[in-house]
Amino acid sequence: MDRNYNYFSEGNIDWSDIYAKYNDKFRNLKTFNDENADRFLAMKEINLASKYFSDIRSKILDNHLVLRVEFPFPQMKKDEKITRIFDRDTQTTIDVDGGYYQTSTKGNIRIDKKKAIEGASRLFVDGTSNQDIITDDEILYALGMLKDMRDNTLYFALNKFRLSEYAIKYSDKIFPNFSPRRVYLTGGDYFEHVPDSIENEFKTGLEKIEYFMYNAMSGVINSKEYKDVLNHKNLFLTRGILDCSSIKRDWTLVGPLLTEVITQVRSKLESYSDQYKNKMSSSSLENIIGKLKNKATKILNSHNNALGEVSDCGIYDMFFNKLIDGSIKKIIIDLRGNGGGFALDRLHFIDRLISKRSLYGYERTKEGNGRFNYTPWIPVYTKTHPHGLKSPIPIVILIDKGSASMSEVTTIMLKTQDKVKVIGDYSNGAFAGLTSSEHAFNGGLQAANEYLAFYMPAMAFKDRNHKILEGIGAKPDILIIPTEDDILNGRDPALEKAIEEIDKMD
Repeated sequence: MDRNYNYFSEGNIDWSDIYAKYNDKFRNLKTFNDENADRFLAMKEINLASKYFSDIRSKILDNHLVLRVEFPFPQMKKDEKITRIFDRDTQTTIDVDGGYYQTSTKGNIRIDKKKAIEGASRLFVDGTSNQDIITDDEILYALGMLKDMRDNTLYFALNKFRLSEYAIKYSDKIFPNFSPRRVYLTGGDYFEHVPDSIENEFKTGLEKIEYFMYNAMSGVINSKEYKDVLNHKNLFLTRGILDCSSIKRDWTLVGPLLTEVITQVRSKLESYSDQYKNKMSSSSLENIIGKLKNKATKILNSHNNALGEVSDCGIYDMFFNKLIDGSIKKIIIDLRGNGGGFALDRLHFIDRLISKRSLYGYERTKEGNGRFNYTPWIPVYTKTHPHGLKSPIPIVILIDKGSASMSEVTTIMLKTQDKVKVIGDYSNGAFAGLTSSEHAFNGGLQAANEYLAFYMPAMAFKDRNHKILEGIGAKPDILIIPTEDDILNGRDPALEKAIEEIDKMD
């Protein structure tokens, strides 16, 4: 903790006193690792130790930190232990008989996100909705244009920051490079096991097949069908527009051209293999010919993968493309219940909504092994996207206590822009960066010994007003917490307010 924990200087807590207090308490527990200890007493002391760990964890500021403790128990098998986990959302109590209870920390009422999305979807204009389903029970995002609004308003519910993994399309996968390249240019390394008596004729014949493939692929690349695909690539790289249905159509037309080339190459290689199978070892022959076979297979696989990539581009068709062409005028971003995810989503999603570079906070990391050895606070800024907003549009963000980590960073970043309003409950208060990599915010530091394992942030965060928000959360502009009556009657007061507010914004 002294080497890695980032918030020792906050909270006005004397951690040396805490260490001394609990060090004595732990020393009074006598059954730890005693194989012959009384089992009833051992369990009672495990429960006491759990209470101590829980109490210490409750004083720790950051909401990301998780402590896992594995307690050895008398006369259990060597690989069996009692495991307990302590985080900010749980608390431990011990009853008068030494019994152990771990309960969730009670928070404000939260609306079920799945029901919230179902409710919002009833407000969508027909034919404008899309969602990405990761598993049967897990929706990555859902979106749709809202009916009866003054301006075209998009509702976008994001349940996890994993767009970069599941929804974002990458140029090298959609538009694989089929430029012909020689396979056997390294010469002798490939042919060192070919008998000297046939080496020259073998190489010459194989190079003829390679030249055939080279020339045939050049023909495909110069075809109208392939050039149509390259036009889509140019549009994607220069303007960020991805017309997946048209790309799929044009890639499909390229397919027969590629198949014809690869079929001929494979046929020639099979005949060549038959010609030399009795003149050299089968392993050497397969190794050499396999180089060109693999290249041919890779070309077809890349084409098939590209078709798969463009089979579902809903987030582009319904969101990103429309953001670029200006047909989306306003956005409601629903981050309720979103516990965070990949920082890489910032580059592909959040930055698209940034129209100006702004200071949004400060970060620091540990420097040295001392408890208070920190780096200076380093300012962090929003970044614009080459295919993002050029000027601000009205945005309303919905948050609640389930909005954590990247959801909170997103909220803080967008709040630095104009025309942004936040509605709902305070967010979770788990701002601390989990790694020092800007693209892997939620990686986390992990440290462990035989009994203890820590998962903790690598950096501390404060907002641009120098306020530590860890354990507090982002403050909404309009505080709305659903009531039990709202839940029972299927009402979503935060969304209702968001629609009301954004419709008034210009």
